[in-house]
Order: sequence, then structure tokens, then C-alpha cells
Amino acid sequence: MSREEKKDDSSESIWTDSQSAGPTYHAEELSTRSVCYAPSDWYSADWPSDGPKTGWYFFYGALTNESKLVAIICDEEPLVLRPAKVLGYKLMLRGVHLVLTDGSSTEEVQGKAFRVELPLHARRLRGYMAEALKVESCRIHFEDEDEDGEVVDGFAFIWDGMMSELRNIPAAPQTARIAAPENSPSVTTAAISSSIEMRARKFRAAIDRAKAVYLKKNQWCGYDEILLGRVSTSSCWDRLPVEIQISIFGRCRLQDVVNLRLASRAFSTLIDTHEQAISREYLQLRRHGSLPSPIDESRTYTRDPEDDVILLSDLFPPPKLENSAKDVYSFRYLWSLRRRQEVCSKLAKYLANSVLERYLQSDPAHRAVFTSKRDLQACHERGIAQLQFKLTPLMFYTLFFLETYARARSELQSDLYATYKAGRLPVAIQPVDRTLMFRKLQAKIVHSPPFTNTPTLVSTHHCIRLLVSYLQFTLSPEPPFHTSCDPWVSMLLTTSGLGRIAEFFAAEKGGGNNQRSMRKEFMRNMQADWDANRNDERASKVYGSGEESRQPPRVREIWFEAARDEMEVRGVVPHQTEDWVLVWEGAKISIGCRNCVGEDGWLA
Repeated sequence: MSREEKKDDSSESIWTDSQSAGPTYHAEELSTRSVCYAPSDWYSADWPSDGPKTGWYFFYGALTNESKLVAIICDEEPLVLRPAKVLGYKLMLRGVHLVLTDGSSTEEVQGKAFRVELPLHARRLRGYMAEALKVESCRIHFEDEDEDGEVVDGFAFIWDGMMSELRNIPAAPQTARIAAPENSPSVTTAAISSSIEMRARKFRAAIDRAKAVYLKKNQWCGYDEILLGRVSTSSCWDRLPVEIQISIFGRCRLQDVVNLRLASRAFSTLIDTHEQAISREYLQLRRHGSLPSPIDESRTYTRDPEDDVILLSDLFPPPKLENSAKDVYSFRYLWSLRRRQEVCSKLAKYLANSVLERYLQSDPAHRAVFTSKRDLQACHERGIAQLQFKLTPLMFYTLFFLETYARARSELQSDLYATYKAGRLPVAIQPVDRTLMFRKLQAKIVHSPPFTNTPTLVSTHHCIRLLVSYLQFTLSPEPPFHTSCDPWVSMLLTTSGLGRIAEFFAAEKGGGNNQRSMRKEFMRNMQADWDANRNDERASKVYGSGEESRQPPRVREIWFEAARDEMEVRGVVPHQTEDWVLVWEGAKISIGCRNCVGEDGWLA
């Protein structure tokens, strides 16, 4: 039966099995698309015993290399290979690979023999070049010096394709040792194999060098940084190179990777082993081939949604390896980027909705331009999308400032507490001195990247002003707007973070019957944040336990004073602004501040 006929016959049998009642799983029929319907233990179930048996195997060419054989069968134990030969076969070339084919009865091929004891090893050997080689029985003749011509039954890998794909070995007209006149030189197969293997190694080394240059050019890490070891799954995945497996996982969604880890123990081990490489590939694909790098003043970023991950990963780079400058990529890091993106996007949407509703309520004429409620709804949704598109990247910078400021305050408090424990802080720091310390921390942040870019500094100032003003308006909608809610706004900005602010707007807007429960949950979380801040024992030792010391800083002491001083130093007070959105014809909303000039839109 030809190879094409075998393929047709195999496909027919698979179709027949799929139509029969009840699923039947076979090793040869397993495909990646059937993983979802396979039994939970498909990766470790007992497969039908239709593959090569255990026993002696004859190897030639690359498989006579012990390290190559260890890599295929995934065995850590040292292997014992015995010199051997087979009669009636010859070696030919398929590309740069040696393959064994039928020869005359006088021909012989020299190689090595290995006894396979475990069915698992036999199954893995079967996967070696399975598309081109088949396993057949043969007689193996040992050539040990201390043995006297021992012969055993065994197996060998034989060419299973068309002979037209093969060519003779060019090193000599004979591919095996044939009986020749006494005076004629004989070229042994071992010498020919050695020559071919040398050329194959050089060719492989050239490919590896080219791959290393490509990976370095595309900022991929070398194999010295991430070891891509093979992990056995006892499935068709084992036939794929490790690099291709990583590339496949890198193109999946994070949730898909989590689901694959739950599919089987083998997939879980495979993904966990290559977590760093998969995470790096995932991020590099979504950054269009680049990796996170420090932000400098010369870099510019688009505000397109598909490029959000570039800005986010540059603002929040991966952590460094301990005592090293190498980045550590992990699924935890990717999830942190996704969480930040979702929080900023949701908060931008809630804020956009509040801005547009307040715009429509500010003047009845704004609604009068619409002839129907459907037109108003369509323009309202389109306006929210445009405002969200404008605000989302600005929220990334706002989140960066708040997280950096919180981390700096925590480090300062830890240092001061260590000073207190050492007995070098006899008096608690007064609220005025604490305010000056926090002011210096903020000044250092706004004087560093990414705020060294003046348009970025100004736009972030506009975004934080908009966020605070709408928080104050929502918490205290009646005049005076902010006197009673300033401590809560300050707590949201300094302790709770943007995630809790997004919870607040979600609870305020509500949806269906869950608004009451959302508000109760937010109030419970907010009260916990408030109590944790006031009952911080380290803070009471460093800053004192008085009521003034336990109060959060005033709102104007968060960003606004430090940013105003920095803008005055750079000469951008007053300043022009491009932070405006035309939500529909005749409706221009400005996301600016009192220092903006030349802006004729409605100030949000």
C-alpha cells in the first residue's frame, strides 16, 4: 500500500469512528481540537498497544549520539549503546538526514543498538520523524569486542516515503561495505556517516547562529537566559518543537492559558515550565515585536486602544531578577497589566458618562437639538465612547502617579520607623513637616519620566482635576461641594486607589436591582480602608497619634501643588490645550483647567 493510500485509509477510519456511538480515543487520532472532548485522564491513559514493542532498537546517523537519544525519550538515566550492524540495508540522504532503506543482501549498515525497556520510551521513539520513517523488525548483529557475533531480533527506523525523495550519499559511490577485490579500497559506512554528520552539525550551527541574530534583533532572550527544556505530555504536542509550543501559547488569551492549565496535569506542567518564555512571547506579540523599555522624554505614544499595552508595560515594567538586571516575565505580571487596563478603562467610561450627563443637564438647549429620543441615545453613546477614548490613556498616567506616590510614602514610613526603632527619632514628626516630606516626594515624581514630557504633565493634570471635581460633585452634589467630603476623596486617592474609585462610580450608577448591594459593598470596603489607615501602628509611632496626624492629607496637597509648581518652572502657566472632544456637531467639551487659554468649549 502506498503512502497516499495509507493516508486515505487512515482518514476514512477516523471518519467512521466519529460516526459510531460513544467516543473512542486513540493515540494516532488525537488532535488538538479534540482536547475539549477527551476524558480528564487522556494524557495518562493506557494507549492501545499497536506501536513498536520494547526490545532492541538499531540506531544510525544522528541517533547514535547519546545526548540526542536522551532528548527524544526524555530519560535522565545514562544510556548504554552497543556497536551493532544490520544486513540487507543501505543508507541514503533525505535533505541532510540519513535514512535507512532496503538494500542488497551483501550490504550492511553500521550503527549502535539500545534496549528499550519501557513502553513509554518506545512510544516516544515512534514519534521520531514519524511522517517519514516507519518501525520494522530486523536482525541486529552486535560487534562488541568481547562478544562473538551475537545476533538478536529487534527494530529499526526504515524510510516510509517515495524513493524519488532520496539521493545517494555523495561522499562515495557506495553507501555500505560491499565485497570488493582485495586491492580496491573500501569505504566503510561509519566513515561516510561521520562525514555527513559533520556537515549536518555545521549546517545546524549556521542555522542556530542565524536564529540567535534574529532573536537578538527582535529583543528575544537567548537560550542562555531562558532554558527551553522539553516537557513530555504523552500526546501529539510532543512532536512540536518547544519554540512552536511557546508561540502557540503566546497567541492565546490569558484566560485560555488558565483553562489549558486546568485541562490536564501534563498541560499544567508544560505551561508552568515555560511560563517566562510564554509570558514574554505574549507581551512581545501585543507590543508589535518590542519589549518594555524605560520611558524617556523623546518617546511618543499613540492613544489608540490597541497600543494601550505598550504604554502600560512601559509605565509598569516587569520586576527584576534578584541581584540581576534581567526582567522576570510571568503570568502574574501580565494579569497585573490587564487589571490596570480594565480599571482605567472602566473608570474612564464612568467619568465620561458623568461628564456627558452633566453637560446635557447644564442647559436645556443641549437636548433641544435632538428630534427624537433615539437620536439622543445614539449621540449619547457615541459621545461616551469618544470621551472614554480620550480619557483612558490619561488614566494610565494618573494611575502611575498614584501608585508611585503610594510606594514612595510607604518606603519613607518604613525608613522613619526603622529610625524610630533605633532610638534616633525621639519626637514624632509634626503634620507640617509631614506635608513638606510628601510634597518633596511628589515633586520628585513630576520631575521624572514620563512627566518630563510637558504635554503629558499638562494632560495628566487635566485628568486628575476632572476626576477629583466629579468625585466631589458626586459625593456632595449640593453647595458647598467639597468641604465635607475632602477626607474621603483624599483617602480614595492616596490609600484606596483607582480600583476603589471605579467601584464607587459603579455603585453610584448601579444597574438593575444590584445598586443597593453594590453601594453596601463599596461602603464596607471604604470603611475598612479608613480604619486600616487610622489604626496603622507604624504611622502613629512616626507621625504621632493625634487627631490631626491621623487625618489624611488635604486634596490640594495631592498632585495639584507639586504639579502647579513644576508647570510654573517650565513656563506653561497659562497654557494651550488639546484636551477637548467634539462629542457631536456643535457640542465641544473641554477637559481642561482654569489655566487653559484659547479654549471655547464647555469646560467639564
